[in-house]
Amino acid sequence: MVGGVRRRRRRARAWAVVALAATVAVSAALLAPAAVAGPVADAEPVAAELVVERIAQLDAMLQLTAAALPDAESQATSATVALDAARAEEQRVLAAAPPAVPGGSDTLVDTAASAILGDLGPERATQTRISTEQVAFVAGQRRDELHAASTAAWTERAALLASLDEHGQARTRWSIGLLDALGAPVTHENIRGLSAWIGAEAHNASARNPLATTMGAPGATVVNDHGVRAYPSDLIGIDATVRTLRNGRYGDIVFALAAGDSAPRLVAAVAASPWGTGDNAVLRLQLDSR
Repeated sequence: MVGGVRRRRRRARAWAVVALAATVAVSAALLAPAAVAGPVADAEPVAAELVVERIAQLDAMLQLTAAALPDAESQATSATVALDAARAEEQRVLAAAPPAVPGGSDTLVDTAASAILGDLGPERATQTRISTEQVAFVAGQRRDELHAASTAAWTERAALLASLDEHGQARTRWSIGLLDALGAPVTHENIRGLSAWIGAEAHNASARNPLATTMGAPGATVVNDHGVRAYPSDLIGIDATVRTLRNGRYGDIVFALAAGDSAPRLVAAVAASPWGTGDNAVLRLQLDSR
């Protein structure tokens, strides 16, 4: 309970200092320059946690936008087609010759009726075109707003990831890269569980391979008797880790990451798997939670 109060106080102080705005400039306000403490350490853990929270918000927004965009695109396309048809019909009606006036004793009445019909035809066609223009405008605006929101969210997300790189938030940045590659959600619980797992796997290949996989890859070198690899880049190391997790032996770990709602479940899955970490990640999570 005391630890929870302390964490809340630390977070409150952090929020008082760090303004997390929904713009690309948010990254500069969040993180102050700091030396990297280690190959997979976070230089400013509280700031990194705030970045994770913001990325989770952006990802939720992107999911909603992606779900809404197909319908918005379809409606905008349909409205454009309808508008083209309404414009064509208006032009046809306006260009049509006035109806012929029949002869006979009712010529005056027929002429008046024809005049009324001649006036109503173009008027109706124009009204249809105007109302269709309004529908098309609203549909296009909704589609454009969704596109703009998606672009802004992706831009801010990229800036936040770059900020993690720039300011030494190595553990969080690598973890987010792994989650993105797996298609798993970036959540506080996933990051917390991965952080405990990384802490339990500390070794001299951790700069590119913090979970100590032995998967081969271009440019990889063996660094210990267990066959753990060092990789030439984070991208290659993450790809090797993903291929390991998807080799059919670690389904419970992948499932826990896909759910993203429980760090204890994740480290328990690690402990029960043949990965080789044993209970170390469970113990590390318990220590980090105090």
